[in-house]
Amino acid sequence: LLVREEMAGRLRIQILCAVLLVLETASVDVGTEEYVFCFSGNVVAERGNAVSLSAKSETVVTVNERELGGTLHTYDVPLEAGGATLLTWSSSKRTLGSGRIEDKGLSIQSPVPLTVIGFNVEDYSTGAFLTLPTHSLGLHYRVASFCNLDAFNLRSQLAVVATRDDTQVTLTPTFPADPGPDTPNTLPAGTPFTITLQRLQTFYLQAVNVQGGDLTGTLLESTAPVAVFGSSQCSQIPLGVEA
Repeated sequence: LLVREEMAGRLRIQILCAVLLVLETASVDVGTEEYVFCFSGNVVAERGNAVSLSAKSETVVTVNERELGGTLHTYDVPLEAGGATLLTWSSSKRTLGSGRIEDKGLSIQSPVPLTVIGFNVEDYSTGAFLTLPTHSLGLHYRVASFCNLDAFNLRSQLAVVATRDDTQVTLTPTFPADPGPDTPNTLPAGTPFTITLQRLQTFYLQAVNVQGGDLTGTLLESTAPVAVFGSSQCSQIPLGVEA
């Protein structure tokens, strides 16, 4: 997804986030629309995150934020017909640390369909993503990311958010990944491992910090629908070109 913003008199293009190729769509009930997402790590953490919410008709949506310890912070937000409402969070809401399960997922529930666009905002490293309704989410994914062009923390990465309690997610990385407190001690390419997530918990994974590290093609299989976000901490194409 290309995000263009003008800064210091020139156009910057930053590719941050894309998730492609849902191989199997789960069968779920379609009632109230729900949109589940998280904010992945960035190369710096100085600014923040946001989502833009738009609806064709006037409505009130409910925002659910999973917080430390699994508590749920819930509040309502009114939306005007045809407008765009911006909600913001600090950079502390981003996933942090490869191989770690965290209480950082969010959901937005609405009686009408929405357009939900997320923003991960940093100078020279801003990205965006489109959030899909949960009835469009799947059980099998292949991740689309971007390779690390040097060894300066421009890492390939992915994040997963659970929509239901006790969701088992099996990941088979295509490149060695950095382990963490919630994974085996080593994560070699081609070796699957499984984690268990509660509703709105997140799991974050990064390729090891070497030139060419890329999690593109990593397979994710889950026992319930999950939202998956493939990204890069900061994409420079080619290396050294920031705009």
